[in-house]
Amino acid sequence: MKNKIYLQLTIVAILLTTFALRSLAQDHQESMVELVEQFQSAYNKADTKLLMTYFAKETVFYNTDGTSKTQTNAQVEENYVKLFSTTDAKTELKFGNVEELKDGKLRVTGTYITTYINKKTGEKIVRKGTYDNTVVKEDGKWKVSGMKLIEDK
Repeated sequence: MKNKIYLQLTIVAILLTTFALRSLAQDHQESMVELVEQFQSAYNKADTKLLMTYFAKETVFYNTDGTSKTQTNAQVEENYVKLFSTTDAKTELKFGNVEELKDGKLRVTGTYITTYINKKTGEKIVRKGTYDNTVVKEDGKWKVSGMKLIEDK
C-alpha cells in the first residue's frame, strides 16, 4: 500500500514539474517574442533612445572569429547614432527559440534580414543570417546582454 502511494505521489510530482517547466518556457517565449518585436520596431524607426532600453548596462558583442567586445550602454548608443546618421537601416527579425540558461539568463535565437542604404550614395547592402543573443533581467525587464550575428554565406 505504501509503495502504491509513493508511486502515485512520484507521478503527480513529475507531472507538476513538467507542467511548471512548460508554463515557464511558454512565459519566456511570449516575453521574448514581444522583446524581439519591440526591438525591431525601435530599430526600424531609428529610435536610438528607445532601442537602448532593450540593451543591458553592458553588452558583449561576439564575432564569428571567436573574439568578443564588451560595450557599455553609452557605447552601444553611440554606435547606433553613427549608423542611423549615415544609413537608412531596416531589419526583419524572426523569433526562433528561447532557452533558459543555468545562470538565470535566457538564450534567444532566430533569423534576421537587415537592409542598409547609404544616405549619400544610395548604395544598398542586404545582410541576412541568424542571431544568437543572451538576455538578462535588469530593473525588472529582459535586456540584451550578449549579441552574436551569424551572417549567411
